[in-house]
Amino acid sequence: HNMGLLWPALLLLALASAAPPHPEDDSSDTVDIVVSAHDQDAIQALRSVAFSKNKTFMTLSEGGIQDMVGLNASAVLPSDAMGVDVFSADIVPPHVGSFSLDLSATPPTLLLVFSERIRTATLQSSKLALQGGPAGGSLVYLSNSTHASPLSDNFTSSLLLQISESDGNMIKGVEGLAK
Repeated sequence: HNMGLLWPALLLLALASAAPPHPEDDSSDTVDIVVSAHDQDAIQALRSVAFSKNKTFMTLSEGGIQDMVGLNASAVLPSDAMGVDVFSADIVPPHVGSFSLDLSATPPTLLLVFSERIRTATLQSSKLALQGGPAGGSLVYLSNSTHASPLSDNFTSSLLLQISESDGNMIKGVEGLAK
């Protein structure tokens, strides 16, 4: 990915949602930029950008922002990208928000929807199980199932699993699970 082209676009997208200035506070030199959830997902999916302090730089195209009298801020060129002063890493783990099971599909499928983008290559289906009740019941581990092609790319918030025939038959045999 070309950081020189990516960052100005991301920054300009973020500037569109910048917090409005506080007219009662003329001493503030700070503009708060709120990055949308969509843009945050796109940044985190890159893994080569905004991953750590030494991987987080910013560029600004000419005209990206203006001062009070309309003068354009000086450009920050890709060849002289500015390093981040403060970097806070993502420490919130993703969680499964919902799932769908389709046993009539060929092969059967399980759709997992996560709270944020996940790395599909890290899936360990043998650690995934279905059970016949909310607080217990028979478990079926999906040890022979594999993930299908991700719904969008290698970093996605939705993951479609193809359930093997043997796992599908075990699911159908569990009381209360496939009924």
